[in-house]
Amino acid sequence: MLKTRYIAFLFFLTVSAVSGGGYTFVGEWPVEGDPEIITDRPFGLAIGPGGNVYLAYPLRHRINYYSPTGTLIEGWLTKCSVFGNEQSPFAVDVAPSGLFYTSFPVEGRIKYYTPTGTLLGEWGRWMTPYPSFRGGEAIAVGPNGYVYVVNVCGREIMYFTPEGSFLGKWNVKNFAEREIGYPTALAVSREAGVYVTVDYLYSDPDKSKSYVQCFDASGSFLSMWDLAGPSNQNFSSASGVAVDQSGVVYVTDLLNHCVRYFTGTGSFLGAWGKEGTGRGEFRFPSDIDVAPNGDVYILDFGNRRVQYFRRFSSTD
Repeated sequence: MLKTRYIAFLFFLTVSAVSGGGYTFVGEWPVEGDPEIITDRPFGLAIGPGGNVYLAYPLRHRINYYSPTGTLIEGWLTKCSVFGNEQSPFAVDVAPSGLFYTSFPVEGRIKYYTPTGTLLGEWGRWMTPYPSFRGGEAIAVGPNGYVYVVNVCGREIMYFTPEGSFLGKWNVKNFAEREIGYPTALAVSREAGVYVTVDYLYSDPDKSKSYVQCFDASGSFLSMWDLAGPSNQNFSSASGVAVDQSGVVYVTDLLNHCVRYFTGTGSFLGAWGKEGTGRGEFRFPSDIDVAPNGDVYILDFGNRRVQYFRRFSSTD
């Protein structure tokens, strides 16, 4: 069993102040990995119904899970159920039932486990009627247990029953005047709204932009908004998205090293973070999720750590 150091901070540091409140730093902990190997660190983060934090380590072919304050509880190797070779987990999410889902983009697979790592089932490339399926660069589980997966080859969202039966798919919206949109991350709200971050890429990087597109549970388009916010700062690298129980949508910006958050209909609420190594600072934040108690957890990829934050109101 891998071991980790545990760092807990009993103080709060204000990292964002917007009208009506903001977020305070609560704590952090370092993740496992060789500091000399840039890819030897977790790529995916998800939080279970009980507050435990799951991290996917592709290079180590491993899932680890931690207490809400970062104490390593247990972990398991991810292996092929047929040949026994180790496989690389990437995106992760946890169903309301506690079942744990993870994607394997290289192998084109989705697998699901008990909360402690017992494999229950899988589906993917050679087990689906859609041969272009490549296993999911992003994955999210809705309140009804449906599993939503980004299929990068088709630039589309597919969704399945909890056991992997195919239910349907849809494409993200494109614009005539823009390049084709590439879905990068997705999350499902408690009302089963599906929020997808989409990057629109140009040959000129300064013109590239990111949007959130919102769909209902079966893929009907509802709305979309630009992630630039009121400052109009370009947002072209959405790496993670999460929705809390009140419907607030959080998005991590990989290249601008920050987090922005919005109402469920796209009104800008605030932002925090900048490039750095201090508390509330990030280097390439790659994933985000919200705990049952409302704490926001961010996988700070470049700093090899997890940071978590708590919302405060202006009356606190």
